[in-house]
This record gives sequence, structure tokens and C-alpha cells, in this order.
Amino acid sequence: MTRRSASGMRWLAAGGAVAVVAATLLAGPAATAATTAPVGWQPQRMSVMVQVSSVASQTGGSARLAAVLEDIRLHHRDPSRPGFIQNLVLQDIAPASGNGSPLFTGVLDAVAPYLPGGPRAAFDHVFVGTLLEPPAPAGAPSYWSPYVEGIASPALRSAHLAASTRAAAAFVARYPSVRVDWYLSWEAFLAPLMYADSFAYPAPPRIVPSVLRADYLDYQKRLVAALSGIRPGRAFLWSPALDRSWAQVSVDGQGTVVPANLRSYLSAVQSATGGRLWLDLQDGLSRPCLEVGGAAGNTIADRVDWYHRLATMGLPLAALQVNAETFVSPYCPGVSQPAQVLGRLYAYEQGSIPIGPSFDIFGWSAIATPQTAPRAAVQWRTGLSR
Repeated sequence: MTRRSASGMRWLAAGGAVAVVAATLLAGPAATAATTAPVGWQPQRMSVMVQVSSVASQTGGSARLAAVLEDIRLHHRDPSRPGFIQNLVLQDIAPASGNGSPLFTGVLDAVAPYLPGGPRAAFDHVFVGTLLEPPAPAGAPSYWSPYVEGIASPALRSAHLAASTRAAAAFVARYPSVRVDWYLSWEAFLAPLMYADSFAYPAPPRIVPSVLRADYLDYQKRLVAALSGIRPGRAFLWSPALDRSWAQVSVDGQGTVVPANLRSYLSAVQSATGGRLWLDLQDGLSRPCLEVGGAAGNTIADRVDWYHRLATMGLPLAALQVNAETFVSPYCPGVSQPAQVLGRLYAYEQGSIPIGPSFDIFGWSAIATPQTAPRAAVQWRTGLSR
């Protein structure tokens, strides 16, 4: 999930027995053959994410963030040149443990001028999230997870929805000129959420996937309705995580179940959004050493495979992109350095994969160079909007 999360849906993230299976690359071997970017290379276009609560907790965080935003405005806004930054996600605007107030105004006041509609606008879209997932309640067992017990609790869902609604209304009231789109802040592990209840788990699941899907759907439909009541007709972006290869999904016998459940689930969310749902897949590849809360053993090839499979499933989406983690993980520092991140972005672009809002902006800043000479724009192999 996001950088703050080292634990997740333990039974869901565990999957079946680990199998070594060669992934079929629908985009061909050229898509992943190179993991080192050419000297001076920058992605043609991508977008970035900010976890506002994290910035608010840092001494000088607001000033540091404002400096990066000014750099984007000055040096990364020409779509004809490499290094173009298109959109921004604000993951959270108020504390997860509160009731939707107060907003993180110290950070948001520094960010607001750079948002669409602001005097120094530096993005095409800003997707505004409300609160991160709730923390474990008092007395919760050690295995408690926001992606299992949390989302399954009607009381927690309702409290989170109420706080999210208050935070979103306060944001729009404080920054009325900002052209807001919305970010669905409660994340998930996408593949196991779509598994069949009958899958032979290594240990009995605490809550079966069909129940969790219904709980997620209840939450997301109600959140979409609440946010649409504050600013109607806007786009919605969700960024669930990938924690396993498609080869593992197939070994688990879920190769037909997952697509069917994805179509059904995303159709319901897309209907709630009025046809404006963007899906931004967390690649998890700044954390490939983590068995729990990461993407243990997964590779760039696995993510290229996942993307092209999803792009051919006929999913009801306004956009399908990859959230390419750009941060240096404290758990997996040896595989998440800037040169390795840049090589991953290069592989995605070579594989015709749109790079969507990626976590996080400071990781991107560590690999960014000002826009230079124009080069031919990448022709994406999908009809989905970007």
C-alpha cells in the first residue's frame, strides 16, 4: 500500500504456495528487457502523489513541497517534451484518526496556488483524497488490518464516510477556485479481493473475499455519492495495490474468476461515478522484498503482464494507469534506489504502459531533470483515456 503501510491483508496477501512460473508478456520481450534507463532519459509523461499527513509531520515539509511544485510549474509542464508532469493526487487532507477536521492547512495553503484553478496552476487535474484508512481501534487483535477487519466494520465505514464528507466540504469551502476531482482513499489489495471464496487458502480466511467486496462496494458507492454532492460531475481515481503476479493468480486457479469479479465490481463503481472512474494500479515494486504489505518476488515483467491483461479485459474504466512507486523503501532499500526506479519507469514506457499518479512526489523529484529537447510522444497501446 502506501509507504506508511508495512502490513496488510495477511491472509489475502499470502496467496497460495509460491510457484516459480514464467509470466507471459503480452507486450513482448522488448517491454521488460531493459531495466536501466539511458543516460538523461525521463518519462514522456507521468503524474505524482502527495501524502499530506506525512508532509505535515515533517519540519519544513510545506516549504520543501512548495519548492518541488514550483519546479514542476517551471520545468515540467510541456507535454511535447520528456519529463511532463500531468496530474496530482492529494491522498489525505485531514487526520485519519479525527472527525474530518482540522484540515492540514499548513500544507494545503502552500499547495493550493499550484492546483487547477490556482494562480500558479501546475497540473491538469488534482484528485483530492480525504482521510487515510482508520487506525486500529482500542483493543483490536494484533492481526487487525484496515483492509480486512477495518473495511468489514459498518461502524468504522460510516465514521470514515462522515469524516471524509466533512473534510471534503471544508476543503472546497477553503479553496473554492480549485477544480477538484476526487481520490478514493481507502486502498485494497486488488487480486486477492477478487478471489473466489472457495479458494484453498493456507489458513482459513478471517473474512471471505465476497464479503469484503460487498463492504468495499458499500463504502465506495456511499463515498462517491457524498463527494458528488459537494462537487458533482467530477472524475474519481482509485489506486489499489498489486501484491502478486498474474502467474500466481493462474497457479491459484483464479485466472477466470478474477476477471469476472473485476468486471462486476468495477462496473458497479463506474456506474456510481457516472462513467468517470480512473484505476491507478500500485505496482508495489519499491517493496518487492516484503512478504506482507509488499510484492515479494514480483518483477517489472509481472506488472507489464498485469497491465496488458487488464487492458484487454474490457473493464469499464475512464482510464487505466500504473502507480509506479518512486520512493526508497526502508524495508527494501537495495531495490528502490533512484536509478532502479528510473529503469522501471523506462521499462513501463517501452511497454506502452501509461504512468499515472505515482507515490510519491519526493521520490519523483529525486530522479527528475528539467525538460530538455522534444522527442516523439509515446503511442500507448490502449484506447483508454489518459
